[in-house]
Amino acid sequence: MKKSIRYKMAALIVIIMTLSMASLVIYSSLFMEKYYTKTKQDSIKEVYYKIKQVGKEDSTFSDDSSTKSVNKTCEKAGATSIVVDDSGNVVYDYGAGKMLEDRWRDIIFGRNIMQNKTPTLVEKGNGYKIHSTVDKESSDKYYELTSTLSNGYTIMIRMSVESFKESISISNKFYLGIGVVAILVATIIILIVTSRYTKPLLELADISKRMSNLDFDVK
Repeated sequence: MKKSIRYKMAALIVIIMTLSMASLVIYSSLFMEKYYTKTKQDSIKEVYYKIKQVGKEDSTFSDDSSTKSVNKTCEKAGATSIVVDDSGNVVYDYGAGKMLEDRWRDIIFGRNIMQNKTPTLVEKGNGYKIHSTVDKESSDKYYELTSTLSNGYTIMIRMSVESFKESISISNKFYLGIGVVAILVATIIILIVTSRYTKPLLELADISKRMSNLDFDVK
């Protein structure tokens, strides 16, 4: 009986922990990709809104304090960006400016020389578009945001997007490894702790049984 109570309590806790870990893995598989995608879209839009705001105040991007604030936003988001005037001259760039300029010319002439396939539209907002594209040389996946300002200047922002499925698979393996270790440690602790608390309960049960057999000498 003593072992039965201890093992039942341990089994109950193990089942609860196992279900919790399974729920975490399922949630990660079903919703992590959507969350990651939305986070990346929000980040690239944050850079766009910053450039748009600075462009209203300093259309030529000649003010050092303005460009530094844009640089900081780009660095935080891990994005590269360029602003091209209506004559085709780059007035601002951060990161791989030359590469983005070539990519901008690709778009202007309706080509996709630098891409593995035709970019896919991810989001269309008020004055901007976000496309998903794959670089031909590196096979890396990117988000590209393009927009045209009221003065005719073009904004192009590019942000690397890691492989969703690979990242999720790595996370799930990590969760499972941690979960197995946690369940084993918890089971050992539960067996030790429950033995302390079940012992007086079992003694009371034994006393009750003896009293039911008219043994009133027990205390």
